[in-house]
Amino acid sequence: MKVPKQILIYLVAWLLMSGFIISAPSAFRGQTTGEPQLEVAWISINAQLIDGSAYLEWITAEEEESDYFIVERSLDGLTFNQVGKVKASGTSIDMSYYNFLDLDVIETSSPIIYYRVKLVDTQGNFGQSERLELLRHQKLGLGVKIFPNPAKDQLNLIYESQDIHPLTIRITSINGRNMYEKVLAPGTGLQEYSIAVGKWPEGIYYVKLFNQKHSVVEQVWITP
Repeated sequence: MKVPKQILIYLVAWLLMSGFIISAPSAFRGQTTGEPQLEVAWISINAQLIDGSAYLEWITAEEEESDYFIVERSLDGLTFNQVGKVKASGTSIDMSYYNFLDLDVIETSSPIIYYRVKLVDTQGNFGQSERLELLRHQKLGLGVKIFPNPAKDQLNLIYESQDIHPLTIRITSINGRNMYEKVLAPGTGLQEYSIAVGKWPEGIYYVKLFNQKHSVVEQVWITP
């Protein structure tokens, strides 16, 4: 006996709702478009200009089966394109530090550039950050001089602050490892600070000074 097509449709629908049939995975699983499926434990994420390039830095509180991050850029805040990829920590209950330097930003003419970061897990699901706005000609409230650069044994900072808020210095490696962090006492005018780097691995590092009002990032090279 031939079962009418309409009856078969109703039968399959009833079986799906009753749990007797488990539907196959979506054909879009693993793609980083559409609505985010993950909740990411972001601690912070920000973007800063360094000599005409965009420096992005973000911190997560914990991760579970994370695979990689995708950095996306937009000129209108609506259409985003991938500009970079950063390896994630995997599974971690500790804070993880990441950064990315977008060198191609100097080729754009837009006065405002938008960024967002997506975390993709090992199953292909993703979560994304809020949208960041980066002004290409922003003015900073901190003047910083770092020397010598390259540095070998000691890194010296001379900075001028115009407010009395505490200032934090954070140094990360090019692969996102947090090498140094300290909150400096508040003060106005010219300030000096030194950091011993003689035992650090050779490579590129990012020195960030920031408080609740201002932020500045500089790139340095540590030699053996």
